Amino acid sequence: MDEVTFEVKREQLVQYWRVICLIVGLFIPGWLLLQVGLGKAIQHWVQSLKYRINENELFISSSFVLWGAILYRQEKSIPFGKITDLRLVQGPLLNMMNIWVLHVQTASSGQQRPEAVLYALESPQEARDKILRVIADHHPVSR
Repeated sequence: MDEVTFEVKREQLVQYWRVICLIVGLFIPGWLLLQVGLGKAIQHWVQSLKYRINENELFISSSFVLWGAILYRQEKSIPFGKITDLRLVQGPLLNMMNIWVLHVQTASSGQQRPEAVLYALESPQEARDKILRVIADHHPVSR
């Protein structure tokens, strides 16, 4: 199997985070001033998001830059053999913006939080189904 890259709804995701920042700004004084720099940081983060798979792993990469400084860079790979659940999540605001979030749960995470979150996939059901097919074809559950 060749490597597959999943497309991200970048514009919708930027708009979603702008709305979130605006809502938070209504309740936290000074937050709206911080939003000037944060807006560019969110755009950079959204542009840096990359999700891809091969027959063995899910790869996720992103970075967050604020005022020209890299605050964090993430490169993560999750072997398909460790994935225990894939959940599509969509709250009210995500629904209004037609965005889905794919939660990737692994046995090793040992907590309620997902091991990884894939934001605003262009075709979320298709991405989930493709990952499930690869897991079923190349990583059968031993009984």
